[in-house]
Amino acid sequence: MISSDIFKTWLIDVYKKNDGKPLASSSADKYIGAIGTISQHIDKNLYESSVEELRNIISSDTSFIEKNDRGNNMYSSAVERLIECKIYIENNMPTAVLDYQQRHEKEVASYQQHLFISPPMGNPKPEKINAPDSHYIKRDPKVSAYVKQRADGTCECCHHAAPFQKLDGELFLEIHHMKPLAQGGSDTVANAIAICPNCHRELHHGAKRDSLIEKIYLEHTSIERE
Repeated sequence: MISSDIFKTWLIDVYKKNDGKPLASSSADKYIGAIGTISQHIDKNLYESSVEELRNIISSDTSFIEKNDRGNNMYSSAVERLIECKIYIENNMPTAVLDYQQRHEKEVASYQQHLFISPPMGNPKPEKINAPDSHYIKRDPKVSAYVKQRADGTCECCHHAAPFQKLDGELFLEIHHMKPLAQGGSDTVANAIAICPNCHRELHHGAKRDSLIEKIYLEHTSIERE
């Protein structure tokens, strides 16, 4: 599975337009927004979908086709780019990173089956995966599981219910680190929140993200500014 951050990096650093020029960051954000919008519209996280599932959505999902027609094919264009990204990642991302991501997701799901007596310690200084050309930073699955339990199916930013339920029954929320791990943020429960995909996109790319960040710190006293 890839994330919106990986997708954006691919759009800017790898993808080339028909004229051979790289994509501008603002254009990449439009693709990210389109994927977030359509994920909520059809109640399916497209980042978690396989290439085959994405192709089927474009060709046969009635709800998608109707919205795509109204949007002048902007959504099919975004999904096609996501397909290209997934194929590229599968062929080029180090196996160590893919293996780690898959193992991490399984461990998070396992820890979510148990109630925590106390918050997990996490890691104040998480390390990168030891793999060639890898910038992926390790996450503590106990932290992700605890934060999702704390949210209890409700976005910790907008306070709306999770947008959809996953195949395994889990209400879908994403983990966001208030101070990004890439900027030296800790992988701890005091630096992480569980939020819906729309809020996650807005906290990364929105014009009002600074005010949203302040709102979160005011509303959640357990979240500490780093």
